[in-house]
Amino acid sequence: VFRSVMLLFLLSGLIIVAVSVVLGWKMVSYLNARLERLKAGVSEISQGKFDVQLESAGEDEIAFLAKSFNAMSARLKRLIENLEESNAARQRLFAHASHEIKSPLTSIKGFVDIVEYMNVLPPEQQQHLVPAVKKDLQRVIKITNDLLQLARIRNPEYKFDCKSLDVRTFLEEEHSFFAQKARVQNAEA
Repeated sequence: VFRSVMLLFLLSGLIIVAVSVVLGWKMVSYLNARLERLKAGVSEISQGKFDVQLESAGEDEIAFLAKSFNAMSARLKRLIENLEESNAARQRLFAHASHEIKSPLTSIKGFVDIVEYMNVLPPEQQQHLVPAVKKDLQRVIKITNDLLQLARIRNPEYKFDCKSLDVRTFLEEEHSFFAQKARVQNAEA
């Protein structure tokens, strides 16, 4: 009898262990699959896909993580959209302002050309003032063109047009510009 009870006790213990192992394996597999989905969602976010939403059914810690992850993903998506809208608005403002600056500068340049052509100023002013004003206007127009170019560069279809630059000539022009400004201010090197 003792032997039968022991055998029955041992057999029931083995059955309990086997059922526990099977149930434990199922539970671990279930939890592991949920964690893998969470890991995949994090991976997608790290690749810049901000519209990821995970299954968040349940009341356990993994469901809490999934709900927090979904909220974070939605906030990131809104932030990215807001940044993109803000950047587009800034680019439009940038391009519009540059264009608005360029139009009056072109008119002023035309008036200076007329003044030079008609010899309205005394010869001394004609010789020094008109070239200085024209050079300053050209400089501001160039800066405005550069600003417009920067606005265009933001367009994904933009193609760069590479040109060679004579550095010596460029530096001589800049030196001449600033040397003239220094002379006007009675500054010395």
